[in-house]
Amino acid sequence: MRLMAPSGHIPRRTCISCRKRFPVGQLRKFKVVGGEVTLIPHGRFEEGRGCYLCLSDSCLKKAISKNLFSRALKSPVSAPVVEIDYTKEG
Repeated sequence: MRLMAPSGHIPRRTCISCRKRFPVGQLRKFKVVGGEVTLIPHGRFEEGRGCYLCLSDSCLKKAISKNLFSRALKSPVSAPVVEIDYTKEG
């Protein structure tokens, strides 16, 4: 009998802009708080609907210009994200 080493499951999510699948650690999660899109700190669990975006600047610009946050979060966004500094997020 052969014993197999346990392999940790790494969840994968899809970027709302480029539609590519990445491990959760390589994406940033967003949700609507008070009608504004908010970046959720990495590793923090937040209840409710969220969406994921990869670290590409072009994906962020596309998500804003094509209103992808409202579509993915199924909620109207009154003030879209203008600029996100991923370095502050950690």
